[in-house]
Amino acid sequence: MAESESASAAKAESGSAKEDMEIDLEVLAKNFAALLRVDTTAKTKEMESNIEDMLARLDEYCHLLERMRGESASTFNSQIPDLVKKCDELKRVFETIDQLEARDRKS
Repeated sequence: MAESESASAAKAESGSAKEDMEIDLEVLAKNFAALLRVDTTAKTKEMESNIEDMLARLDEYCHLLERMRGESASTFNSQIPDLVKKCDELKRVFETIDQLEARDRKS
């Protein structure tokens, strides 16, 4: 009987060791899973904020380009004809200067 009591005690001890081992494995698995969980909400919010800022800057840049195009078109349409007139006037002035220089050389 002593043998049967020691065998049943060994079985009980073996069963409790198995249970302890299963509990340890379960705790280990939970701890490992906690390590693998990543909280990306802060990084996501930061990235969304950066994207919003870049989109706002891009929108401002597009408006600036549109304004520049409009101004350059108005400049081209209004100031270029004035410049052409001034060039024609300068040609006449240069011709007059050339004529005056030619008279000076002859005299």
